[in-house]
Amino acid sequence: MLVLSLALLSCTKQEVYEHETTSVITIYLNSQAITRSAAKSSSPTRSALVSDPKAVENNVNSVTIAVFKSDGTLRTLKEFSSPSKSVTMKVANLTTSDNVVCVANAKSGIFTSIKTLEEFNAKEVSLDDALTTNGVDIIANNLLMYGSGSIIADKDGYVSNVDMYHLNSKISLNSLTISIPNGGSFKPKEIYLINVPSALKYSYDNPYSSNSYLHGSLNSSIPSESQKLYLGYGNINSAVNKLFFYSSPNNSVKYTKLVIFGSYDQDGNGPLQAKDTYYPIIIDKNVLPNKNYVLNITVKGIGVDSPTDDLNYSNLTVTMNINNFDDVAKDVTLE
Repeated sequence: MLVLSLALLSCTKQEVYEHETTSVITIYLNSQAITRSAAKSSSPTRSALVSDPKAVENNVNSVTIAVFKSDGTLRTLKEFSSPSKSVTMKVANLTTSDNVVCVANAKSGIFTSIKTLEEFNAKEVSLDDALTTNGVDIIANNLLMYGSGSIIADKDGYVSNVDMYHLNSKISLNSLTISIPNGGSFKPKEIYLINVPSALKYSYDNPYSSNSYLHGSLNSSIPSESQKLYLGYGNINSAVNKLFFYSSPNNSVKYTKLVIFGSYDQDGNGPLQAKDTYYPIIIDKNVLPNKNYVLNITVKGIGVDSPTDDLNYSNLTVTMNINNFDDVAKDVTLE
């Protein structure tokens, strides 16, 4: 009888299943401008005056959308090609405590193995891949962007408004003015970046990576750094104005610098008395993503003997205005 009772009990016991509900969420991608961009060039020696294809910097050619639970574990992840300003997707067991994370223009399959938000943000991408570059040219209409948003209920579905920010930093030389007293002259030969991190992370709050560094000099080698021509403008033989570079964010003590290299003549008496000199200018001690650091530079004195030397800033005047997700204006006078 006991055996029979246990058998009947096992037959009447109900299995318990978690009820799965599928909800529809609409995700709106709101681009935040990074301002101006470097023009694409087919030559390592670029024009000193470039155009300003600002509109293409916010292009979203593809987007990876991940939904994470409140504990940071992944609920779902999907890729979309050629999205519009909004994307609609179905998510099982979606709640308003979940969070949406979006990355625009990343290579397909990058996030396939991730299980948590921490793993997502820790993924790294080389600067070459981040800029879709062949080592010389930058494709400005495929820049990486990142954004996150909360989820709110909206009638029968859900909505998330995601502000998208560029993961790259940007450095612009807006003007270079030569003002050397007593008839002196300075003729620029090359302008480039040094101490640029070779990679960045898929995170707006912590995009920094500092395992190795890059430089953009065409004519010089920088110790312990690899050459990338898209970080420089090659040989310059004319007036310099409106130069643009994309960079990785940098919060290390190996500060990213804009180097102006040229021939300095203190009294203007001719090339035989001229001296090659460098002006390595620190962009900022913390180069942030989605910022355009705009420099207006006036040269009034001699620089240093090497791009890796420290420039004497005793007579340097710097004015910096930081606008939220916009230009960082910086005026520099070198004496």
